[in-house]
Amino acid sequence: MLANFRWLPQKFPHLTGITPLKTGGQKAVFRCRHPKYGECALKIILPGRENRIDRELEAVARLQQIKSPYVPKVYEYGIVPTYSDRRIWILEEFIDGMELSDIIAAQPLSKDQLLQLASNLLSIIANAELVNVVHRDIKPENIKIDSNGQAWLLDFGIARILDLDSKTATSDILGPRTLGYCPPEQLRNQKDDISSRTDLFAVGVVLYESVMQINPYLHNARDQFETMRRIENDAFPRLSLPWDTRGRFSEFVAALTQRQFRHRPDTGKEALAWFEDIESDLGSTT
Repeated sequence: MLANFRWLPQKFPHLTGITPLKTGGQKAVFRCRHPKYGECALKIILPGRENRIDRELEAVARLQQIKSPYVPKVYEYGIVPTYSDRRIWILEEFIDGMELSDIIAAQPLSKDQLLQLASNLLSIIANAELVNVVHRDIKPENIKIDSNGQAWLLDFGIARILDLDSKTATSDILGPRTLGYCPPEQLRNQKDDISSRTDLFAVGVVLYESVMQINPYLHNARDQFETMRRIENDAFPRLSLPWDTRGRFSEFVAALTQRQFRHRPDTGKEALAWFEDIESDLGSTT
């Protein structure tokens, strides 16, 4: 991947140890070291098909306003001209940890790990909605667990800023999404219905997958059309956990994963308060 970005050292001479992490779609991510900030992640983003760089930069500026200890800090950002185009760059805090997807592939989360994950994700959503940000891509691959067991939410690449104009054409049948974690309103690009409730749905799916080790929308699905049918028509399975003797946590996950967004908690703040009441009832050793 670095071969396609030979210009990086020239454009960012103050960064050292530039090492590729991953690439996909219209983004490449590198680990590097900044003389002031220390270990960082450098993201290089190609403009979307509308080439609306100003709009993209507005979105990045909004992400800086999310006051959560579990969202990487955005240190700097801007536009870098290359030989063929202009690209957005973002320098942000590097989070050292394991992807949740790798952790749950090996073993399910314990009670305390699951409660910590829920607490972190719900607090992020509650903070993000204060500045009208909806992540829209919450999934195990975008969650890192650090050495202290805290969950960090990464990659706001398809985040929706509710008070800015949408980048997705209203005529598009399908909206930006990751199948298996998006609710029906996001799948069908019903832009007026996108809110923090959209992220709450994804959190519910992630919590279920973190203990059951399967995503019920993806497990044994023949193809993406089968997954889409399940999302739009199938009731989400109920959790049954030995430590959830009163079924309150199971009820909470069921509420988050309701197909109709109106049946989910109204806001991230409300969902967090509900969860904290359940957590107090269950008890935790974390």
